[in-house]
Amino acid sequence: MNILTYSYTRDDAKLRELYAAERPTWPVLEPIWFHAYPTLVGLEDDGSLVGYTSYSMNLTENGHLIIWGKDTVVAPAHRGKGHAGAFLDARLSIGRQLGAIMFAGTTRINNVPMRKLLVSRNAVEQGPVPDAYPHDTPTAGVLYTIGL
Repeated sequence: MNILTYSYTRDDAKLRELYAAERPTWPVLEPIWFHAYPTLVGLEDDGSLVGYTSYSMNLTENGHLIIWGKDTVVAPAHRGKGHAGAFLDARLSIGRQLGAIMFAGTTRINNVPMRKLLVSRNAVEQGPVPDAYPHDTPTAGVLYTIGL
């Protein structure tokens, strides 16, 4: 992955195609989704899509800023090359730059590669989230946090 940039309207078709291929049981996203949730797009020099990662900035009940990981998808042809780690690191960097105190996110309970990646970045498992992924089997997720 040579280019990491924010998504633009011109990227929507590629992002939606990848989303549909990798999340076939999930609902179709609203037209503004990739803009409502800032989305970083990984591209090769030739413009081919490596993947994407999205996030939102939220406040805790105590008013502290956190960055919440929304979704990460790496195209099958680009897996195993460290792109998911680069996407996570970019979100952690954004959180730090904006003064967030932590990163939080869930992953599917059976997503072993992502769970290992999160732990490699000092994520702390906070516990299961029943029905976090109602369109998947199993439906359970696991919540992780990383102090920033």
